[in-house]
Amino acid sequence: MKIPGFVSSIAALLMFGVFQAGAATFTNEATGIQTNLPIPSIGSGGTGTLADFTYSRITITNIPASETISDVNVTISLDHTFVGDLIIRLIGPSGTNGPSTILTTNSNNDANGYHNTTFDDQASGPISSGIDPFTGSFLPQQPLSVFNGTLAPGDWTLEIEDVTGGDQGTLLGWSLEITTGQVVVTPATLSIQLTNGSVVISWPTSASGYTLETKATLSTPDWSPVGNAPVVVDDRYNVTLPATNPTAFFRLRR
Repeated sequence: MKIPGFVSSIAALLMFGVFQAGAATFTNEATGIQTNLPIPSIGSGGTGTLADFTYSRITITNIPASETISDVNVTISLDHTFVGDLIIRLIGPSGTNGPSTILTTNSNNDANGYHNTTFDDQASGPISSGIDPFTGSFLPQQPLSVFNGTLAPGDWTLEIEDVTGGDQGTLLGWSLEITTGQVVVTPATLSIQLTNGSVVISWPTSASGYTLETKATLSTPDWSPVGNAPVVVDDRYNVTLPATNPTAFFRLRR
């Protein structure tokens, strides 16, 4: 598709997955001292120190190291007097050297907890579409498919940061549902629209875990990530950019 000032790359073809027969799903829960943890760990948050953080771990030992991940879902139960204060992140077994993703951050609501709240890339809507206590499935703020293609064994960490003082809570428990196996790919394309001097680039939320990249000309070999984070609107990831470049090419890369 070509619009004034911008060109969508012919190479911008997105491949997203549907699991093949033979894929295996494993569920692991936090147990023992990894449950019923205070949020934050010390005080009531907002100090900008480690005291604001709560960490809980699940150690995966029942998934063969030869099998790569094709889907991850996270279910959380916690009580907190203002969940809008919380940033919740899932960190993979490689720690800071590997992938991580934000499940929800500063949700700006005064709910008192998440009860059996599942973050799932295949959910129909974001957490903002739910009601207290958010029982059910919701899209994570950042895609969980960042873990796809990696290995599951090791320590997975749920990190909860309480960024504002005055409220406290308890992490009751959480679990991981990890699917391994091959993926059948189906093509989808980027959509590009010019609106009020801006370019809106979008793709379906069913195709998550991809990085939007751009370059000014196809004659150069290097693509650069687009800095703007995607926003979910009507079941599509949307990235809005100023229409300032005379020509630009875009693609999605995983």
